[in-house]
Amino acid sequence: MSATTSATTGIDLTIPFTNPITRETFRCVQSAPDSFSVEWQVPPQAGVYLEHVHALQDEIIHVKQGEVVIIMNGQSRSAAAGEVVRVPKGIRHYNYNARTDMLVCVLEYQPALDQHRFFQCLAGLMQDGELDAKGQVSIPKMLYFARRMRSRDPLRPAGIPEPIFKLLLRIFFIFGAIAGWEHQYRQYTGETNV
Repeated sequence: MSATTSATTGIDLTIPFTNPITRETFRCVQSAPDSFSVEWQVPPQAGVYLEHVHALQDEIIHVKQGEVVIIMNGQSRSAAAGEVVRVPKGIRHYNYNARTDMLVCVLEYQPALDQHRFFQCLAGLMQDGELDAKGQVSIPKMLYFARRMRSRDPLRPAGIPEPIFKLLLRIFFIFGAIAGWEHQYRQYTGETNV
């Protein structure tokens, strides 16, 4: 099942959406100003392999089934069903399923900031098939969307220094404006103001 889109509200994140390449499934379970949570179902060997940083948000991983591997600042840690791991803001991290069974987690972001719109854009790109061979969504478009939504805490790849990342946000915003990516942003998020 894929997420549906409404002209007024954008993509409904309570309807699960799946990455057709990695087979990861996401579904919003809570969206409030202080916290945004998605259920993340991860098949074996799949996960978020891009080491990244949330500068203003903590990410809390609630393991419901299976075992997650979390790499924080280069240190590996595993967490099994029933365990909760907090990744404090500013910490480089990525997480994945290294086991042969399904992993089910709830990923919680505190405060919520722009996560609802971020996941709407992520879902939209997945359902439109804008993925590379590894299942990664279009990074240039996600940078455009982050700048377009005036994201207070855009997900930054850990290998890119913050000043260069801010420059890339500006460059891809200009490129995306010229290329007409505004239409997709409005379709995904339901926003109409420029």
